[in-house]
Amino acid sequence: MKGLRLHPWHRGGDLPFLIDSHDVPGKPARGEPAHVHHDLQYLFLADPDAPLVAQIDEVHAAAWKPLADLGDIAPLGLVRISRLTPG
Repeated sequence: MKGLRLHPWHRGGDLPFLIDSHDVPGKPARGEPAHVHHDLQYLFLADPDAPLVAQIDEVHAAAWKPLADLGDIAPLGLVRISRLTPG
């Protein structure tokens, strides 16, 4: 991805920073059974002044957020990130 780089935590590998697994109810009208969904989350570094360009057909609410907002958005992610930073 242009303008993004993996956080050094990844050490050049492809291991996700966080794996969030959760149940998703089925959608009978679409022929989709209930299933377990896995979100593989990676930690990226980006230039905060770079424009955010979302793939609109895949992303519904893309926005740069301050790290302080992560507790409301992804509490487990905040716990993991807090282990990376001193203090």
